Amino acid sequence: AGERMESVNNAFSEIFDNFELMNPDIDIRMNVILFSTSAVWMYDKMVNIEGFRWQQTEAEGLTSLGIALETLNGSLGKDGLFSHQNGERYFGSLFMLISDGEPTDDYKKQLNSLAQNPFYKKSKRFAIGLGEDIRPEVLEEFTGNSKTTFIIPSNELNMLSPLLKRLLTMNLYALSVASLEE
Repeated sequence: AGERMESVNNAFSEIFDNFELMNPDIDIRMNVILFSTSAVWMYDKMVNIEGFRWQQTEAEGLTSLGIALETLNGSLGKDGLFSHQNGERYFGSLFMLISDGEPTDDYKKQLNSLAQNPFYKKSKRFAIGLGEDIRPEVLEEFTGNSKTTFIIPSNELNMLSPLLKRLLTMNLYALSVASLEE
């Protein structure tokens, strides 16, 4: 909440207000799960990245990571939010967890279930913790790799935007190259 949430709103607004694809021939879609005491998708369907607009949000309540992971897992599959129609090819997913707190629910059961999902297994995953009251091991459990986990101290929240931009650019470029090789 507060300064941390403001940094998330500012970073995502800045990135998507000026976003340009390196390969405009590929269709990159995205969505965001907002979670606190509950978890909801920002949009009711996947949105083309060029048309994506960040909706300013406020944090309130608890840090229900388990509910967010359950929401994600329920949307991954042939009939879920990530389904592709009309014979479209799927080149991969990028999942990014950003949190400013410690989980307040039993997230491990939901994470174990999510880890069995083929979409999740094949995805690239990153986690960013904001502030000092983050447990890095929770973020590492999500990513499966300490090298894809980042902690930004409260006095360096201005580093969120450059980090997000770098992670998105690198990974979208990799997905773009993969689509060209098909």
